Amino acid sequence: MCNAEDIYTAGWVLVVMSALVSLAIQVYLGYFRLDDMVGHLSRCRAIAIRLPLLGKDPLSRFFMLLCIGAMFAMPHLFLRNGGLNARDYRNFPLGLKWSINLFQLSALVACIAFLVLWWVGRHL
Repeated sequence: MCNAEDIYTAGWVLVVMSALVSLAIQVYLGYFRLDDMVGHLSRCRAIAIRLPLLGKDPLSRFFMLLCIGAMFAMPHLFLRNGGLNARDYRNFPLGLKWSINLFQLSALVACIAFLVLWWVGRHL
């Protein structure tokens, strides 16, 4: 039978695993697919502003990936203010959209699970 300690430990394993999955996807997207993403979003003002800051270092690639992720998380906002080109958004490859949403979802799961387990750990 499972007791509360086993469930608590399994929760922390979920936090670590989803954080590692998110990190692995971010590294893959940042180093192997970011140039494709920037090429597909070449007419977007939000990308054009940040493009001079993009280098080969992990931090600049991570920030560009976060920018692109925010654009796909809230497309209505970026389409309305002109940061995202409607034609670029429609023609963006579906597999890349799915990968971006997957890393955002796994990071969100890790964050929520971390906060819940931290709260449970304080009150046990």
